[in-house]
Amino acid sequence: MLTPTAMLWTEIGAGVFALLIGTESYGIWQARKQTGAGKSANMALMIVFLALFIAIETVLVSTLANDGKVPTTPGGMPWFVFLLPALAIFFGCAGIVQYVQLRRTAPLIFGVLFGGFGAFMLWSFVTIG
Repeated sequence: MLTPTAMLWTEIGAGVFALLIGTESYGIWQARKQTGAGKSANMALMIVFLALFIAIETVLVSTLANDGKVPTTPGGMPWFVFLLPALAIFFGCAGIVQYVQLRRTAPLIFGVLFGGFGAFMLWSFVTIG
């Protein structure tokens, strides 16, 4: 159980994250409106931050709803720990989406970068070896 001071700061944190969720959602909506199809380079990052803010907010609100007690399993494990693998998978998928979007918008940069690196490695093996 949380002390009254900790409950106060939990309420303040929940309010701050509620504002962050609102402003991030509005930012995503505005970005989609400006780009049309929503293919902004920062769109995936904005969605990742929104998911993170929502996860934090659910933990804070569930703690407040249970009078300062963190909801746990019968063994004592906090329930939000079970969401961590799902968040890791979500962040991995978001990273892949961001990579594919970047790859589509700048295919020449990757070809020149990796092609130049490969040529440099070949040159170094030929001259040194």
